[in-house]
Amino acid sequence: DSGLLKFKIQAGLLGRPINHAVRRLVAFTFHPFEPFAISVQRTNAEYVVNFHMRHGCV
Repeated sequence: DSGLLKFKIQAGLLGRPINHAVRRLVAFTFHPFEPFAISVQRTNAEYVVNFHMRHGCV
């Protein structure tokens, strides 16, 4: 076991159609040792903040 964590993060806005003509910016901040990340997305004048946590099966 390498001790590395893997994330697969969907950075799009769920439930909204994708407009490729719109300029988007996404920034990620990862916790240094917990499986936790924050993403900040900007589309035009709208900002969306998401908290991404890894959850395991019980």
